[in-house]
Amino acid sequence: MLMDKKEHWEAVYEKKVFEESSWYQKVPKDSLHIIHGCNLAFESKIIDVGSGESFLSDELFNLGYSNLTALDISQKAIERIQKRFAEKDRKIEGIAEDVLNAKLNGPYDLWHDRAVFHFLTVQEEIEKYVDIIGKEIRPGGYFFVATFAHDGPEKCSGLSVTRYSEENLVKTLGTRFNKIECSHVEHKTPNEKVQKFIFCLFQHK
Repeated sequence: MLMDKKEHWEAVYEKKVFEESSWYQKVPKDSLHIIHGCNLAFESKIIDVGSGESFLSDELFNLGYSNLTALDISQKAIERIQKRFAEKDRKIEGIAEDVLNAKLNGPYDLWHDRAVFHFLTVQEEIEKYVDIIGKEIRPGGYFFVATFAHDGPEKCSGLSVTRYSEENLVKTLGTRFNKIECSHVEHKTPNEKVQKFIFCLFQHK
C-alpha cells in the first residue's frame, strides 16, 4: 500500500537526522540574500512554505523579523521548529498541513518556497498552488521560489519532481507576477553531491 504525502514526510523526518538530509543548510545564505534585497519592513508577514526544520526563520528573527510562519506537511518538522523557538523565548506560527489544503493567515508580504513547488507533478496541483499564492500574497508582495533546474535531479526523497527552466517557471506563474531576478544555484548536499536549482524572485502585480 502506497503511503500518502503526509505519511511519507512524517517517515522522512522520523528516520533522517536533519543535518544529514540532502536539503540541509546551516545558514540559508542564498535565500537570505534574496530576501534582503526585497527591503521588507521588520513587521512584514513572512511565510516559509515547506519549511521542514530549516533555520531560515531563526536567521530572519535574528535580523529583526518577528511576524513569521513556518508551514510543512510534517507535524514532526513543525514541532521541532517551534521547540527551537520556544527554547529561546521566541514565537513562530506553525502550520502542519499540506499547503494545497491549508488554512492560511495571509495576505503575506513574502512567500518563501525552497523545494515545495517541484514536488507538484500533477498539472491540477500546480495550477491550484499558483492560484493559492496569487490569493495569499498581497499586491506588491514577493514570491521566492527555488526548484530543481531543468538539468537537476529527477527525484528527491524517493519522489518524482518537476524540473524547471527559467522560461517554464515564468510561464507557469502566468500573468499575476513580474519576474525580478533568477539565478542558477548549485547546492552541495552533506554527502557532497551537487543539486542544480533555479532560484527566482517574483513580485505580485
